[in-house]
Amino acid sequence: MASCTSKQEAMLSLEEDAGLDGSALRIAVMPVMDCLPIYYAQRTGLMKEMNLNALVETYVAQMDIDTTLQKGHADVAYSDLIRAIRLMPTVNNLHAFMAGQERLTLISQKGKRVKKENQLKEKMIAMCRLSITDYWCDAFIDSLKMIDENAYRPQVNDVQLRTDMLRTNLIDAGIYTDPYTTWMLKLGHLKIEETKEQDPHLTTWVLRSDSTFSEEKERQIKLFVQVYNLAIDNMHRGLLTDSIKAILKDTYKIPAEVADSLILPKYNNAKAPKQEDMTRAANWLQTRNRLPRGINTEDLITTKYTKE
Repeated sequence: MASCTSKQEAMLSLEEDAGLDGSALRIAVMPVMDCLPIYYAQRTGLMKEMNLNALVETYVAQMDIDTTLQKGHADVAYSDLIRAIRLMPTVNNLHAFMAGQERLTLISQKGKRVKKENQLKEKMIAMCRLSITDYWCDAFIDSLKMIDENAYRPQVNDVQLRTDMLRTNLIDAGIYTDPYTTWMLKLGHLKIEETKEQDPHLTTWVLRSDSTFSEEKERQIKLFVQVYNLAIDNMHRGLLTDSIKAILKDTYKIPAEVADSLILPKYNNAKAPKQEDMTRAANWLQTRNRLPRGINTEDLITTKYTKE
């Protein structure tokens, strides 16, 4: 009970610090590279400088962000198009407004004897069901000419736990994003397949514009996009790199030597997700018989906040 109480106290402290009065923008993020600019903007004071009153909450599993959106506890959240489509029946006026660019990698346990084909036959590949990791697990298995039934796919939602399970030899392989990809490769684990720049970009930022949505919240979301663009500009210029390393160590929980040597991606300025990527996500869900009925996926994407 003590730990639960301390967590509640910490949450209250965060809310007080953010000045939560109904106008603060509640942002749900994960320790992945797509979210690093938001962490950076918060830590370096860029949010305060731009008058973005925000509460940034970290979750290590996509399903927890889903729940947060469903309960109305987040205004903006990091997600992917597959999960966003699945959320449409339960989250009023959900919109994907800013594309992500996360790269995913299939990594196998070091020391395993592997071949180009069927190298993970009857092995465990950790991922998260009905998400971008599930989508790419399908694609990677297909590219390796494997039969899907030959691979076991345990669901490990927590991105940090999934990393620890590979690091401690509890699984044969998993789907990872940076900085965990870089960490695992530095430990000698094997990169089997990875997404490419020209592949569909299925990660996305979503917003919930239900009955609680106000003019002030709309102003804050526009500020969110501006802050994001300024943050990536500062990061590309190499400003306050010590803050980035501190975030990677404190929030992402990676070793100092990995944080110090990590090469940051080239971030794109904020832009809306592509309709063709949304269609890919919907089609994949259809093949799994998991596309929700009675929704129009064309309503999911909005370009309102990223128009130049």
